[in-house]
Amino acid sequence: VVIVGVPHLGLDDLESGRMPILDRLRDRGAAAATNVRTLSTRPTTAEAYATLGAGVPVRAGVGVDQALPADAAFEGGTAADVLARRSGVRPTGELVVPATPEVVAGAGRHITSSPGTLGQALGDAGVTTAVVTNADTVAPDGTREAHRPAALAVVDHDGSVGTGTVAGDAFLVPDVDEPYGVRSDAYGLVDATTTALDRADLVLVDPGDTDRAWAYAARSTPEAAEQARRRALGRVDRYLAHLVPTLEPDTLLLVVGMTPPTREWELTPTVAYGSGVVPGSLHSTGTRRDGLITLTDLAPTVLDWFDVPTPDGMIGRSLRFRSDGLDAGSMQRLNDLARSREDVYYPMALTFIVVQALVYLVAALAFSQRATRGRRVG
Repeated sequence: VVIVGVPHLGLDDLESGRMPILDRLRDRGAAAATNVRTLSTRPTTAEAYATLGAGVPVRAGVGVDQALPADAAFEGGTAADVLARRSGVRPTGELVVPATPEVVAGAGRHITSSPGTLGQALGDAGVTTAVVTNADTVAPDGTREAHRPAALAVVDHDGSVGTGTVAGDAFLVPDVDEPYGVRSDAYGLVDATTTALDRADLVLVDPGDTDRAWAYAARSTPEAAEQARRRALGRVDRYLAHLVPTLEPDTLLLVVGMTPPTREWELTPTVAYGSGVVPGSLHSTGTRRDGLITLTDLAPTVLDWFDVPTPDGMIGRSLRFRSDGLDAGSMQRLNDLARSREDVYYPMALTFIVVQALVYLVAALAFSQRATRGRRVG
């Protein structure tokens, strides 16, 4: 299985000419609009990947998205040393996420599954995971700041990922016209992906360019930021063009819009292509609506592909295929419906909470006054 995560990908990007290869994969494969909600009020890439790995919506704080080679120098030792003293368990993977204990602890109260559950279930079954990603940014003084949130999707409970590539030198090249002066190279990404596929059963890829464009938007005009995002999407498309011919016939490819292109919650596209895919649309029994799936459906789908039982705490359902086609217009109508519900739901919920609070306040005042009158009579 190869999952290509594309943060900040919107439904409007389909059939727009920005990603013709993805459009072709959708036409030959299956697609759906995807609810990518996490537990936060604003979409974040780290939370999206942590949610994918948990199989339930979770939270993820700031600064928890650093994935490193296990032997990389870090905090007075190696990254593996740091993770071992934080978790009490020596990691076994070639890559580690030192903040995993923090991610698990802060994922949310009363959640039924935690970040790392997908990676743990696969590892326990002997299925090897890998991640290929680098969304690093560069500080004004030239210091590289590591951001590799995609690893949170496939990390296990101990903070390990089997193998992969997170070093930007493998597939990043200098480009003064792009955010932070770097961009991904399609050929380098394909080489890193095929190398990972030689060693792992599940490979998650995020080139990082759309996240870099998102981070750089705060320093840009809205027009320049949108142009950078679209160029980043174009590079993802070129990567897909070079990747697909290299995949073995028994490979399932999932291209997932991990977060919406705005700061508001919107549906994003998911496209499935390759082995076992029935051309048409994706379906989830959990949503009970044709052409609508959730981010939490992806972990059960991957587990089902490898014949690994889905842990009880995951709330999603393994994706199914329908031969009925689903075009961008249909997905956009689902998005409009979702947004209209969101516009109604939160004001209604807030009104309900306020009314309930007022009712309890009035009741408390009434009981207080009655008790006071009783004491006076006595």
